[in-house]
Amino acid sequence: MTKAPSEPAPLRVEIVQQGFWNLPLESMPLAAGYLKATVLEDPCLAGKVAVDIRNFSGTLTHEMMADTLFGAEDATIPDVLAFSVLGWNFRAFGALAETFKQLNPAGWVVFGGTHVTGQAERVFHLFPHVDVVVNGEGELTFRDLVRTLVEGASRPRLGHVAGLSWKEADGTVRTNQDRERITDLEVIPSPFLTGAIDLLDADGRFRYDVALIETNRGCPYKCSFCYWGGAVGQRVRSFSRERLRQELTLFAKLGVRTVATCDANFGMFPADLELTEDLVEIKRTHGYPHAFESSWAKNKSHVFFEIVRKLKDVGLTSSFTLALQSLEPEALTTMGRRNMKVNEWHDLARRLAEDGLECCAELIWGAPGETVESFLRGYDELAGHVSRVAVYPMLLLPNTEYAEHRSRHGIVSVRGEHDDFEYVLAHRSMTFAENRHMRRFVFWAKVMAECGVLRHSWSALRELAGWSQSRVLREFADWIDTVPAPEAVALAEGPRPRAPRRTRGRAARRSPCCSPTRPARTCSPGGGPKPSTPCCRRACGPSSARCSVSTCSPVRRAGRPCCRWCPSAGRTSTCGRR
Repeated sequence: MTKAPSEPAPLRVEIVQQGFWNLPLESMPLAAGYLKATVLEDPCLAGKVAVDIRNFSGTLTHEMMADTLFGAEDATIPDVLAFSVLGWNFRAFGALAETFKQLNPAGWVVFGGTHVTGQAERVFHLFPHVDVVVNGEGELTFRDLVRTLVEGASRPRLGHVAGLSWKEADGTVRTNQDRERITDLEVIPSPFLTGAIDLLDADGRFRYDVALIETNRGCPYKCSFCYWGGAVGQRVRSFSRERLRQELTLFAKLGVRTVATCDANFGMFPADLELTEDLVEIKRTHGYPHAFESSWAKNKSHVFFEIVRKLKDVGLTSSFTLALQSLEPEALTTMGRRNMKVNEWHDLARRLAEDGLECCAELIWGAPGETVESFLRGYDELAGHVSRVAVYPMLLLPNTEYAEHRSRHGIVSVRGEHDDFEYVLAHRSMTFAENRHMRRFVFWAKVMAECGVLRHSWSALRELAGWSQSRVLREFADWIDTVPAPEAVALAEGPRPRAPRRTRGRAARRSPCCSPTRPARTCSPGGGPKPSTPCCRRACGPSSARCSVSTCSPVRRAGRPCCRWCPSAGRTSTCGRR
């Protein structure tokens, strides 16, 4: 009797996503969930593919993720390892791709996401172990790629999959024709209703910090700093109201406290008001969610104000953000935002305040056309009308107008030390020195005016003392530069990417007592401290040996010099830190 041939083993696919923050709960892997749902719900792939999502915290090292992916007792090396790539995990995922190919040389490594779309040449150059880059919306492209691999793909067959960049055997990079945008979003299965995303932990509780949901895709604006998945200047496409209602009802039944939309402009369209009406009804029926967050429409219409009223009536909290980015006309022109109605923000801030609702604002420091004076002027004007002004440094994101035409603006940038973002250092309206100075301002604005209870003290300072917010922050930054306490030194140095714990001690022991971030004006021409400056920490160079007990502040303990690290001073035993 002839034995029937056995069915081939399913293609094993793992999709890796890593958040940015170190949170008690996980960040929801929405992008990975879309990919998994699209593959598993495809009739052509039924029973032929096994897909898992590997979701990591932002603080995990390459080694930790590699150990989880490949070193666990129950680990199975997949056939396809796909990564949802952003600037903060770009390098980590490149390292994991190399490790994967050591374990499975015949396996496939796929990169996708906004940070690598249209960047295949650079990706393949930096990470030769990556086989494929998905350009644009990934769901249908990834599904078609998996179909091809299930059929036993050779590299030439990849040329038939729209939206891919890939390498020939000789390393030649091929980019296929673009895939058209998905016009009917209903062809993408819901990752929640299909169970593609595990919503509960082992104890039966909702496992994520917030529930993320897309109601539409696309953005009608074309801001020079924004990419938004390539959908800038595009017609907005929406998921169906019934599908969204089912997803929100599921979240409510699971006791989800906060729902956040991933839309570019919530509150712009009548469909947004319909979603709000459904959300209000669900809240009244199930008691959840408690909060609703979104990236609000830039132009606030009657739809927006009706949404605000309905959320308030049912007790759904939210924060409303004025995404202004700048108040300087020249900067708004280079941003492509000059004619947005959001720039007429005074009445909106007043109206929200009258309703007892918190109104925040966003600014970008370092945009072409912005100067120190214009930025601080706009910052102070906003600070007098909103509860919080969030300031972000200017980044050059891939595929944006600023990145594609940097020479037009004279932009000079540098790649991050621990990420792959390009940080703007200078341009025609901003010098290197001005940017260095304003980075300190941005740091102290976050610490003292954005976070915690400190931000509630500014109204009194403005009204009673008559001080502008920017003046207080700048003078505080100048003052703290003169304080020799180690805690003040660390704060004056501002935020820096933290090196791995195993290297920080060695780096500290090699460091001179003079920190490179202290203002040069506190240093004497010879490099040593001025008599009035307890411990100069900038431009001192090899003169660190001059630090001694005689230069210590009187508040220091006896026998401890003001410098933190004195490897060349011959007094290391009395240093505050070694």
